[in-house]
Amino acid sequence: GFLNWLWSHKEKFKQYTKDYYQADGLNVPGVTTLAGEPMGGWIQYSLGPTVSAWLSHHFYLHWQFSKDKNFLEKKAYPWLKESSEFIKNISLRGEDNLKKLPLSSSPEFNDNTREAWFSQTTNFDLALIRWLFEKTAELADELGYHKEKDIWLNELSQWPQLAIDSVSGLLVAPDHPLESSHRHFSHLMAIHPLSILKWDDIQERE
Repeated sequence: GFLNWLWSHKEKFKQYTKDYYQADGLNVPGVTTLAGEPMGGWIQYSLGPTVSAWLSHHFYLHWQFSKDKNFLEKKAYPWLKESSEFIKNISLRGEDNLKKLPLSSSPEFNDNTREAWFSQTTNFDLALIRWLFEKTAELADELGYHKEKDIWLNELSQWPQLAIDSVSGLLVAPDHPLESSHRHFSHLMAIHPLSILKWDDIQERE
C-alpha cells in the first residue's frame, strides 16, 4: 500500500524536486499531506535531500522478496534511477575532488539549529547515497542495462567512504563523533537497515 501511494504521487514529487531544488530527478518531501504536498517542519528532515534514497529501500526490498520482473522494470528501477539522477544533479566537488552534498544533516543531531547542517556529508546521508548508487547499478544489471549499470557504478566511485575513526567507529560526520546518547543512531544506517556494513565483512571488529 505504501509503495502504491508513493507511486501515485511520483509526478507531484518530481515537480516538488524541480521547484525546491531546481534540479531534475526525484526526491520526496520528508513530511507530506496525504495528497503528497510538502507540509514543512524541521527543514533537515522535512526537506532533506536523501528522502527518496531511503524510500528507494522499500522498492528494492519489494523486488527482492517478490522477484516480480514487471515491478522491477516498471517501478523499482525507474524509482531508483530517478532518485540517483537527483543526487547526481545536486552534488558538488569537495576539496578532495570527491563528491558531496551542498549541505548535509543527521536526523535531530543539533536539533533545528544552524549547527544541524554539516559542510561535509554525514554518514546518514552518505550511507543512503552509496547504497542508492550501488543498488541502482544492481537493478540496471538485472534488466540488462549494462551501460546504465556502468554509469551508476562510476557515480558511486566518486563519493567518499563512510567516516570512521579508531575510537568511535562510525562517526556522525567527518571529525564529528557521537559524543552523547542520542535517540537517532542514524550514523549507523550503513549497518541497519541498509546492510552496507556486515559483521562477516569487517576484518577488525574490536
